[in-house]
Amino acid sequence: MKLRYAYAALALLTLGAFGCGKKDAAAAEDTLATVNGEKISTKDFVDFLASKQTIYVNAGQGPQLVQAAQPVGFQGLQDLINKKLLLQLAKDQGVLPTDAEISKELDTRTAQQGDYIQTMTRAGLTLDQIKSDVMFDLARERLLTKGVVVTPAEVDTYIKENPKGFTEPAKASLLYIAVGSATKKAQVDKDLAGGASFQTVATRYSEDPQARETGGQYPISDESQMPPQLQAIVDKTSPLKASDWIPVGQGFVKFYVQSKTPAKPMAITPALKERVRRNMAVQRGRLSTDLDKKQQEKLQGAQIEVTQPMLSKMWGAYMDNVKKQAAATSNPSTGSTTGAPAPSSPAPSQPEATGKK
Repeated sequence: MKLRYAYAALALLTLGAFGCGKKDAAAAEDTLATVNGEKISTKDFVDFLASKQTIYVNAGQGPQLVQAAQPVGFQGLQDLINKKLLLQLAKDQGVLPTDAEISKELDTRTAQQGDYIQTMTRAGLTLDQIKSDVMFDLARERLLTKGVVVTPAEVDTYIKENPKGFTEPAKASLLYIAVGSATKKAQVDKDLAGGASFQTVATRYSEDPQARETGGQYPISDESQMPPQLQAIVDKTSPLKASDWIPVGQGFVKFYVQSKTPAKPMAITPALKERVRRNMAVQRGRLSTDLDKKQQEKLQGAQIEVTQPMLSKMWGAYMDNVKKQAAATSNPSTGSTTGAPAPSSPAPSQPEATGKK
């Protein structure tokens, strides 16, 4: 989710990089922030982003600074142009989603997840941005599945032949306390023995900031997604009981099992069957439709103007390389093999429909 939020932020910022023309030049100079009374303009920020070569990613051990393959602003520019081209391609083929269809898809996702819109807004997206993502997802799906038919009988057969894909996984609601010394471990044991709740003690003593903020709530409930060592602990710990201390590096972790739910077959509802049908159609469409090629052809015939100077230079060089690659493909005798990859596609706001929840 942190990466998804980062992508959304980049998209917004890069929009300013190529969306403002001469008449909007003054708007680009708007103050973005002030530092001790000295301003940082929106233009300053966009110019900086255009050449930024590093980015923080969530690598599981906290944020890690990594080198980007291309300047971050240019990656955002590529993604946004590619997204626009795909929507134009969907319009050309008569499959661009309507407002009513977008609203229906939002209702479907909310029915599946319960808090879909809230999750997206907590990640920093506005409702308009969420709808834009849904439009892109639907347009891409429809371009892939145009003319593809999956019958109800085929859906029923798929579900029957893939029972593991239609099983609710075993789940466990866990709390945890993480400390870095034997002294803290003894304090935790003393408070728990004295009757303090596990959640209270986790908030008081845990040295993991996330545990303190959430009262020790472990973020994963699907047992199959937990580390193998933790799965074994959950299996042998009864609900409303705590595990022994587990050494982790120089510290210790203790878990408390609030509840456990065994694996069980999913209810095969009409909504589930429709998700399976859509997924099967997408898989078949990928085999018969080279959507990347269609987008590349759309790109080569597009009139694209990038107004931010640094990004404009990078985009011009990129398109020169794309054209050389296309010429080499159509005329192999040139011997040229160097080419630029197609612009990367923006990540969809949620995985394509599957039988799994």
